[in-house]
Parts: sequence; structure tokens; C-alpha cells
Amino acid sequence: MYTEVRFYLANSLTPDVVTNAKYVVYGHECAAGLYIGYTTDPARRWQEHVRSASEKTDRNYNNSFKSAIRGFPEGFKHFIIAVASTEKVALKKESAAIQFYKPNLNTREPRTSSEYSYPFRALSESIVSSCVMKPKTKKTELNVKSDSDRVTVEAVVFTEGDKKRLKTLRAEPFERVMNISCHKASLEEFPDGSVVKLKAAPAGGPKRGAYLKAARTALITRVR
Repeated sequence: MYTEVRFYLANSLTPDVVTNAKYVVYGHECAAGLYIGYTTDPARRWQEHVRSASEKTDRNYNNSFKSAIRGFPEGFKHFIIAVASTEKVALKKESAAIQFYKPNLNTREPRTSSEYSYPFRALSESIVSSCVMKPKTKKTELNVKSDSDRVTVEAVVFTEGDKKRLKTLRAEPFERVMNISCHKASLEEFPDGSVVKLKAAPAGGPKRGAYLKAARTALITRVR
């Protein structure tokens, strides 16, 4: 697994701006094409993509991006395309970047339309520097849940505001119906009311309250 990744900085970005950014829009490019996404931790996100590409049980195993990772394991070049201070802005910039660069390895349309114009330039023409990035250490890693700590639950998909969310279908084996924290992009293909199955473990505390947490790469299977 990659412990550090060299990212080439596009669109006049500098290492200090990128390393201090809360969110970044990134690109991964190989001979098969380009993929664009956004994250708070680009090196860790690349690790997750590589791990997902190697797990045959992962629901994205056969998509074009994961197939490209397997086909060109050492052939990717990594880019930081834009930075953002909030997730809302990152989402808009990601959508604008997808509209501008037209990445052929993205399997979904932009999650939101962007009415803003950003000064994007062709990746081959806009690289002036690079930086090596390592996965950030998360506070939650001090108390990481193993798969044996998680239990399989059925949950229902619903929309709150502009985000898809999950809550358990019934209270058992917990004391009450609980919300489930998971990677939100993994819920996009499920319509509201879908019942899904996944593994989750108790989390939370006095400030946030009790909830369940699924692994970021958790397999979510539709039941009905």
C-alpha cells in the first residue's frame, strides 16, 4: 500500500496552499484516462481507491476507474486541481472540474451543476510544482474498530437536506433506532426508502450522541 504519493500541482497552486487546504479537488490519470474527485486527505483517498480496486466484493470493483487501477498499477500520475475551505465549495469545484476536464473514468455525472467559472487550464500546461503527501493521522485511529467489532444491520436510506443518510430499520440489537455514519457517495445509487445491509459499530459520545459508524469502504448491499 502507498505510504506517500507525489501530487503535481495544477492551475498555479503551490505546496503551502495545498498542504494547508481543508479540501482539495484531485485527479488521477493513466493511459486509460482521467478520474476526478474531492477529499480532505488525497493520499489516504488514493489508498482507499487502490484497496477498493483489489477487493472483488467491492461494489465498484468492475467500474472503469478501478479496472484502470488494476490495469496500470504503476502508471498513474496524481494531480491537485483546486482547493476549497468548505465541503460545499469543494463539491462545486469538483463539478466544475469534471465539466472542464471531462474525465472518462468517472462513472457518474457531476453531483451538482456549477454556475461558477474557475481558471482551470489543461493539466499538461499548468504544472509548475509538486509535493509529496502522506495520509493524515486521524484522531479516530486511536480507537479504530476492526471488522469483528461491527455487526450486520439493516438500514433505510433517506434524504435530509441535500444529503443521503442511513438509519437502522429497527432498534435491535441496540437500544433504539440509530443513524449510521458512512461514506455518503456510497449511497448515491440507492433511492430513498431502499433497505440496505451493512456492517456498523457503535460510536459517538456526550457531544454528538450515540450513533453507528460503518467503515469508509463498507460493502452496502440492497435488500429491497
